[in-house]
Amino acid sequence: MKALLLKDLLVLRKQFRVMALIFVVYGIWGFFADNYLFLASFIPFIFVMMTMTSFSFDDTYKWTGYALALPISRRQLVFSKYLLTLLLVAIGGIASSIYGYLMLFILKESITSEFLLGCLTSISIGLTSFFILLPIVFQFGVEKARYIMFLLFMIPFLLLLAMERFGFLEQISLDRISDTVFSKYLLLGEAGLVLFAFFISLPLSLWIVNRKEY
Repeated sequence: MKALLLKDLLVLRKQFRVMALIFVVYGIWGFFADNYLFLASFIPFIFVMMTMTSFSFDDTYKWTGYALALPISRRQLVFSKYLLTLLLVAIGGIASSIYGYLMLFILKESITSEFLLGCLTSISIGLTSFFILLPIVFQFGVEKARYIMFLLFMIPFLLLLAMERFGFLEQISLDRISDTVFSKYLLLGEAGLVLFAFFISLPLSLWIVNRKEY
């Protein structure tokens, strides 16, 4: 399992460099455009998308068929992709926190509830979307799944962008609803949705991979 995860990380190491450059460019843009909080909240979501890159490399080099000729079980192959997704989310969360706190420090602003809520919501949407997408990728391959991925990721992206643009994120800030239980139920609902998607997605992916010929 560790070897499979390490293989994916080594495959993605060039992508990490590209992502770092992209974040620097957009980080500077977000600072001068006064839109850094939205960018910081969206970073974990972008990191999760890198899981698709690992699938692309696997398909290009026929890795799955080769791996199954080794003492590697199909169960381990599936688990490694889910672990990779969780690891990328963790890396994205750390990168988001560093960027957000750095911008707040430079601007001498305090940590806002919009920033925290945006980051948690971004992580929840990213995980839920990919837990939905992973069985589709295992079934149809990464190329056919790209169209579905586009819809899964563009819809929440446009939704978050619209909410940020029209001020809805500010209206549901934790500061303004501190006298209510809305924020608590929102976060619990997001956590419940992620867990529900995970416990449906993982068995379905295992079932698909176990019956599929490579």
